[in-house]
Amino acid sequence: MFLIGLYWGKKKPSSSNLFLNDLIKELKYLAINGIDTAFGKKKKTVKVDIFCCDKPAKSFILYTKGHVGYYYCPRCTVDGVRVNNTMNFLGIDFPK
Repeated sequence: MFLIGLYWGKKKPSSSNLFLNDLIKELKYLAINGIDTAFGKKKKTVKVDIFCCDKPAKSFILYTKGHVGYYYCPRCTVDGVRVNNTMNFLGIDFPK
């Protein structure tokens, strides 16, 4: 794993789709065409296995609530309950 980009600014971009558009186009191009190495004598294929993000970045990219939201998990159907100023997901019998 290595850092591809680090961005900062005074505010978040308005849309993750617009923010990631150039990256997605380039990754699609590289997946189809690969990268020439050693002065064009060899081609390397490009495949993205994973994106590693912190929770705020993940919720921004996936358009989900933040980690303190009532419905923050993109896979779960469990509703959060606020107890003593903390978000809790109560119970033990949940769908997989």
